[in-house]
Amino acid sequence: MANCAWRRAFAAHQQGAQVAVLIGLALSMALLALIAPTVVRAAEFSQTPIMLVETWLHRGPIRRAALLPDGERWVTVSDDRSARVWRLRDGVLKRVLRPPLGLDGDGKLYAVAAQPKTGLIAVAGYTGKEWRPEVSVYLFNWQNSALVKRLSGLPDVVNHLAFSANGRYLAAGLASGGVRVFDVASGRLAGGDAEYGKPVTWLDFAPDGRMVSASADGRLRLYDADLRKAGEKMLGHAGATPFSARFSPDGGYLAVGRTEGAPLALNSRDLSISFQPSSARFDGGMPLVAWSEDGRYLFAGGGRRDSNRAAMARKWDLKRNGQWVDLHLGAGLVSDLTPLPGGGLAYVTESGSMGALDAYGIAYFRHDSPSRDYHAPGATLRLSADGAVARFGRSSAAGAGDMSAFSMRDLHPMSDAELAGRVLRDPLTQTRLVEVSGWQNGDKPKVNRRIPLTLNGSERGRAVALSADSRFVALATDVHLYLFRSNGAQIWRTALPAEAQAVNISGNSRWVAVALSDGTIRWYDLALGRERAALYPHANGKSWVAWNPLMYWSASDDANGMLGWSVNVSEERAPRYLPAIKQNRGYRNAEAVSKVFR
Repeated sequence: MANCAWRRAFAAHQQGAQVAVLIGLALSMALLALIAPTVVRAAEFSQTPIMLVETWLHRGPIRRAALLPDGERWVTVSDDRSARVWRLRDGVLKRVLRPPLGLDGDGKLYAVAAQPKTGLIAVAGYTGKEWRPEVSVYLFNWQNSALVKRLSGLPDVVNHLAFSANGRYLAAGLASGGVRVFDVASGRLAGGDAEYGKPVTWLDFAPDGRMVSASADGRLRLYDADLRKAGEKMLGHAGATPFSARFSPDGGYLAVGRTEGAPLALNSRDLSISFQPSSARFDGGMPLVAWSEDGRYLFAGGGRRDSNRAAMARKWDLKRNGQWVDLHLGAGLVSDLTPLPGGGLAYVTESGSMGALDAYGIAYFRHDSPSRDYHAPGATLRLSADGAVARFGRSSAAGAGDMSAFSMRDLHPMSDAELAGRVLRDPLTQTRLVEVSGWQNGDKPKVNRRIPLTLNGSERGRAVALSADSRFVALATDVHLYLFRSNGAQIWRTALPAEAQAVNISGNSRWVAVALSDGTIRWYDLALGRERAALYPHANGKSWVAWNPLMYWSASDDANGMLGWSVNVSEERAPRYLPAIKQNRGYRNAEAVSKVFR
């Protein structure tokens, strides 16, 4: 027994030493990065530890979900760069699956699928592209969180994944480049179709092996069991673009969710319209569709909220002439629907909430996001003139206010009394000299309607701020943070770890602060575009963690376990997660985090 205890202690000592070496190396690399004058994209696989906030719930938008074959567990994926497996009867977290993470935000997950029978979980999104000119799909054994296989060779970001009914094939729908289909056993491409002009938004397989895709080009495409194209139908008109398509359990129908109007049910052979369920008193689109496992119920939603801003979905009983009932779900817009055994429904939302209902609409569980929503109506990100104090949330003018303030100089939340006399300003979105247009969800922003601000690829603008002297334009997108001169010249561009929701420039033009969909606020120096500090203020208004790129951190007393490091091992293995509180205590250093604001 003593010998075993000695061995465990020695192993723990070795592990601690290895971690110390890794973090020490990271410190050196981070210091070099801070000195470097330009933003350099990593060209090879990185093992630099990456700081992660861990709340045991998803911190960002939840993009997709899938039911495991046992019908008792459910997997979700998020912009927070994790997949999570939940027990459906009570919402207990069972596993966290992490892909290899990159320094430029690589690892954001937009798609998930579970292999029938085995429960092998496939995840993808913006994955593996930092160190290769291609995107990878990762396959996990959820029972031990092991990454068991990597499928590579995809030309762009993955929007959707689907396994064939027999588990042989895995199809990936891409942001550009169409569809690719892998043979799972060999890992090789078995088929594909690159003839798409716009992103693929959805894929599904019929029980007999046929496959359907929905695309932003307005078309449904049908493929036979040999993956050959068998039919096509244009459904996009008057803004009603097909977003999702799912075969009924017997394969006879295709339910199609559209960005406007009620879903359609098509004959799955010739794609003719068979019927259309009622959309009475349901304003907005129903882009998401799902069938119950027996085909009796059809669910749809994704484009409407109720008066309390809760997501809504509709459930039709097809055996009772399409009688319907509306379901009130979690906060935000629904981003995926998962039918459950017995007629229930699980859902995830773009705001990071999730839950499951039984056949009568009674909740098994509901989890609200632990993160602030900086994109909610009335939300703002205000800064003090020196950038050291941030105020964020919804102002009382927007309804129920939830504004909070935090001092990065003193590392503590600030009360209204402490804020008295301080001037904190909202982002300047236009001045007497400069106006930026075309940036809201657009890819062609302009200064004064004539000077283009050039973005990289197909990214979309999310937030803009001008400096007080009108010299600089900070533009935050779903991928990058840019700084331009007001004449349109780009000064720098840096990758963001999550989608931007708000941005501001301090009055002294020293800082660009950006609020992200993962709940963090990050400060970049305006001169070089380097991240200098980050804050995660929990939605409870009390807990917080703050850190800097040199791995130093600080936290409220109730948030000691909310921060850790993800350390890549290889492209073929899941990274290690190391809770910060269990590592070298010298890195818990409030002075080191706050000194850049002094």
